[in-house]
Amino acid sequence: MRWFLLGVLISTPVHALEVAAEIEPAPARAGERVQLTLRVTSNSRQAVNVEDLGLGRFVLVSKGGSSSSTQMTFSGGQRSVVHSSVFRFVLRAPKKPGDYPLGPVKVRAGTQAGQSAQVPVRVISSSASVPATSRASEDLFVDFTVDPEEPYVGQQFTVTAHVYSRVRLEGVADLDYPEANGVWWEQLENPSRAGSEVVVYSGRRYRRHMIGRIAGFAEKSGDLTLSGGEAVVQVLQGDRFFGGMTEKTLQANPVTLRVKELPGGVQPIQVGRYRVRYGYIPDRLELGDVIEFKVTVKGEGNIKAFPLPEVRLPPGLRGFTPKRDVVMNEDTPLLGGTLTWVLPIQATVPGKHRLPAMVVRWFNPDKMDIRETRVGPFEFEVTGTLSNPLDEPTAEATQTESSTLRGPIGSFRARRPALSWLAERSWLLGLFALLVVLWLPRRQIQQQTVEEHRRGELELALERALGVPVRGLGRDELIAQAKKALGPDRAEHLNAQLSALDAATYGPSDRAAEAMKARLVSWLGESS
Repeated sequence: MRWFLLGVLISTPVHALEVAAEIEPAPARAGERVQLTLRVTSNSRQAVNVEDLGLGRFVLVSKGGSSSSTQMTFSGGQRSVVHSSVFRFVLRAPKKPGDYPLGPVKVRAGTQAGQSAQVPVRVISSSASVPATSRASEDLFVDFTVDPEEPYVGQQFTVTAHVYSRVRLEGVADLDYPEANGVWWEQLENPSRAGSEVVVYSGRRYRRHMIGRIAGFAEKSGDLTLSGGEAVVQVLQGDRFFGGMTEKTLQANPVTLRVKELPGGVQPIQVGRYRVRYGYIPDRLELGDVIEFKVTVKGEGNIKAFPLPEVRLPPGLRGFTPKRDVVMNEDTPLLGGTLTWVLPIQATVPGKHRLPAMVVRWFNPDKMDIRETRVGPFEFEVTGTLSNPLDEPTAEATQTESSTLRGPIGSFRARRPALSWLAERSWLLGLFALLVVLWLPRRQIQQQTVEEHRRGELELALERALGVPVRGLGRDELIAQAKKALGPDRAEHLNAQLSALDAATYGPSDRAAEAMKARLVSWLGESS
């Protein structure tokens, strides 16, 4: 009998402790103090000990004290006793803004053990604005967060939309992100229904739903305020059988971020986290061979507009139109991808050649420094022999040609009667030459029309304004011709417009690039 009672006591289940953890204030500011509050409930009178706070990146500053209480209730003739303990700790938040987990917090009371859920804590910079405290009394609101809160000009910052709910949220009907002047946007993802998590916001429990993200790039430094964000959500009222669905429009508080200025000599399109690779150049070529000078840039940033320096080819090397291809990454919160740039080069003169180095530069916002990769220089030898040019006849041909031109033409005509011309075939050649003379201008006009159709409007406008063919010219050669034809001031203006057009061509909007090209063509027409 004693063994039976002992077995019953051993097999009796032990009730676990219930532990709830809360952080004040939320969100926390970087490097500042926050208060962690633990609420532990159990049916045991034994003292509660905190074994592990699960601090992670947080630092324990001090213990803020504790309190306990006991509540007795009767239900169905049964008495139950609930013991509650409250512990307070002062912590220091991480120094860098971001999302940090806290917990789970593990406690023990005698033989009973328990732990809290992990609490996600958002840490913002000390200068960032916090949503109004009136949100703490609402059961449903939308909040937009920015990361990072102090980006550089040209660096991506991500705006994330969250809906905080203490009611049943069924879906999102519409979402408008906050806007500001001087920012261009790129959509990242906008899920119709994302996952949710339980968080503590201003001391209250909410279920937080991520409903969308968008990437922004600021074009100038200074304080930037994003406003006008709102979300239209669908909420279930009552139950599924007797309740109904209703839509509510939620207005968001403005979000402020501080855009930092770039170092001197750095363009906004050079900001990112990149790696540069380049292809192999053989050290020996045959005359007329075409090689590909290939550079690959891979990483995160506005890679569509990433600039590459112009390559100046020495005499004896001919460059063709470079090929530029960008493949964007998918399903990532940061924009980026792989840029492949290929310049075909043909050797036209035998001998030793040296392809000058290309220096690729960019600004890393994480390390806050300018980085560069030197591509080249490359040296190679071209073997082969140049043939005689067609426009330089040999000595034998010159002597033969000079001997056939001896003697006056009149002496030949004096020995021929008038009707004897019909017996010669030379009059057929003359008639054929006349037909060619009449047909050739028309053919040239047709070819010119076809050629102008094949070439772009910008190329034709440049040729009319400068008076020389521009296909195959580098930027420096083009600007040198422009200085001769248009003057130094207009040539500098043309150079600036071409640089802006290059950046817009690989930017987010094709319409902006086409409009800029049309204005440049019109300006060239006025200058010609």
